[in-house]
Amino acid sequence: MDRHETPFESQIIFDFCPPGKRHGVDLDQLSGGEKTIAALAFVFALARAKAPALVMMDEVDAFLDSANVSLVTNFMNKEKNNT
Repeated sequence: MDRHETPFESQIIFDFCPPGKRHGVDLDQLSGGEKTIAALAFVFALARAKAPALVMMDEVDAFLDSANVSLVTNFMNKEKNNT
């Protein structure tokens, strides 16, 4: 079967490397904050590729320290102003 016929049966390869970690680390070995940043990076990349009509996030900062909350907030404000 061609992947164009069954697009939702394909895999997405999500390659990430948090600062201070070796490349290729398993997702299970990341902290909650690192998993959050990786997931947000993926969501923001998808949003840049095709802007959604609405993005709703709830308690995104639950696992983030205050420095990363500031980084994510500043990034979201910049993105909001660029659209």
